[in-house]
Amino acid sequence: MTTARVLALLLAAAACGKSPRVGPAVAWHTLDEAEALAKTEKKPLLLHFQPTGAPDDRAFDTLPVREALADFIAVRVVTNREESAYRGYDWRFGAPRTSTTSTTMALGTFADVPHAARYASPNELYRTESLPPPRELAAKLREAKRHHDARLARAEARRARALAKTPRPRIDWVRDDVDRPLARARREQRPVLVFVGAEWDKGSKELEESFADPEVAMIVADTFIAVALDISDDEKPTVNRWCRELAIKGTPTILTLASDGTRTREWNTYMPADVLAGNLAE
Repeated sequence: MTTARVLALLLAAAACGKSPRVGPAVAWHTLDEAEALAKTEKKPLLLHFQPTGAPDDRAFDTLPVREALADFIAVRVVTNREESAYRGYDWRFGAPRTSTTSTTMALGTFADVPHAARYASPNELYRTESLPPPRELAAKLREAKRHHDARLARAEARRARALAKTPRPRIDWVRDDVDRPLARARREQRPVLVFVGAEWDKGSKELEESFADPEVAMIVADTFIAVALDISDDEKPTVNRWCRELAIKGTPTILTLASDGTRTREWNTYMPADVLAGNLAE
């Protein structure tokens, strides 16, 4: 297409208030492809859940959106179907299988909030179930990209600070008791982190390795009063009582409590160290 033809299309589109369909098409990927790309690219992730049989959203054909998505790893997931490649990612990200409308989400990458679909609630940068006009959508995506870049910069600075500390950061766990830590939290006006695990639980053992990471240890030690509850057996009345009071449903579980004991956040699954650090720091 000649330059004159492109300019003519742009002027015509501007005259009628539309965005022209020129420029490179969006490179849609599967989630597996996105995860592989994220190992080398620090781009945010764009997930578009599209119900089976629904027409393609034309906003993705417009120049402003295409240009904005050049800074994303774009994934399109067709919902309301059962197949091995689908793997239930829609409901893990909050897009129900029975949805009849499209859902679009911008997230941190698999490198930033790694394996978000598998391990933890992803850090949402933007979500919509009704795509706005192309220029507004492009602006939202650019804003999400700026937020993502700022998060990455904070994470890199945080990790550098943790690795530079001497001695190596460590967590001073209070074992199998919540009463004393909560009393201390009220005095010091600090939040409490509760980690519930068991010797026989693989996810719990892997989370122990994540907590040993210098960055995670620095965040927990600087921010929280840390409590570890071991439910490997039923012979601990205090642990059993607190598991009932905190409504613990299984292992591994991580809770954060305000200084007055109010539950603020919860995760019920394994998280790699970088995911855990990002979740606890943000």
